[in-house]
Amino acid sequence: MSFERRAEHDGFGGQMSMSPGQPHPNNVVREFLRSNSDASHLFFAKQVVPLLGETDVEIDRNITDLAQRLREDSEET
Repeated sequence: MSFERRAEHDGFGGQMSMSPGQPHPNNVVREFLRSNSDASHLFFAKQVVPLLGETDVEIDRNITDLAQRLREDSEET
């Protein structure tokens, strides 16, 4: 929560923000602010999910959605 409050204070929009604000220049921060995720979700989305490949294990949808958006952003750049 404090990270989101700080980002909103700095003029960047977040999940809890009433106004959209400007997008953060860092895609990881930008996607984190847009998501309903917490710091542990970000860690798993960025560090663990890319190493898993195909798996039968059910992973939290917030984590998989965040991992997908981060992957799409990295492919675009």
